[in-house]
Amino acid sequence: MAGHEKLVLGIDEAGRGPIIGPMYVCGVVVDEKTLDKLKLIGVTDSKQLDKNQREKLFRAIMSLAKHVLAVEVPPQLIDSVNLNVLERDTIAFIVARAASIWGEKLAAVYVDVVGTSSKLVSVIRKTGFKGVIVAEPKADSKYVVVGAASIVAKVFRDRAIEELRRLYGVEGSGYPTDQRTLNWIKKTYAASPFNPPSFIRRTWGILRRIAPNWYVEKKA
Repeated sequence: MAGHEKLVLGIDEAGRGPIIGPMYVCGVVVDEKTLDKLKLIGVTDSKQLDKNQREKLFRAIMSLAKHVLAVEVPPQLIDSVNLNVLERDTIAFIVARAASIWGEKLAAVYVDVVGTSSKLVSVIRKTGFKGVIVAEPKADSKYVVVGAASIVAKVFRDRAIEELRRLYGVEGSGYPTDQRTLNWIKKTYAASPFNPPSFIRRTWGILRRIAPNWYVEKKA
């Protein structure tokens, strides 16, 4: 019966560390009864899947989920606010939004966290959510609903980078450990040292060395 419906929300991000492009923080709301089905079709931490697997599972998740919430966090915002605070506030926004839609049916929130969870739990509680909160490192590999959120976030992030490749010729994954990405930044900087692309995260320290005029100090 609908009155006994018990929902859970999984939240994860993709694109926290790259020097190019947005970060996505995504929440997936599912009925508890759907969790076994997600496991059965192979939903897990997105990092354990290749692109084709993620795209296939993305479509299945979008079909099985009660609700999917995706927040795109642009480089300009990442450059202007402490990233840990920004991520916590975005997660809290997703929880508050889901709770406002589903009310008491939303029984639990599962979140993948970087570092300690106490501050995140406190921020979530301030939204008024009274259900169970599980905030743990590597939650995307422990809880299938967080794995689902990690897949959704990663697919959105991958599609954003593909669009930047199409429009601007961006190369590589966008991460500062990717030599193809660094070479593209160097080449683009040489051609336009005073006009950084809007999708570059200008507070990333590596720019001091490879594109010094693009680098800005983070104030937050």
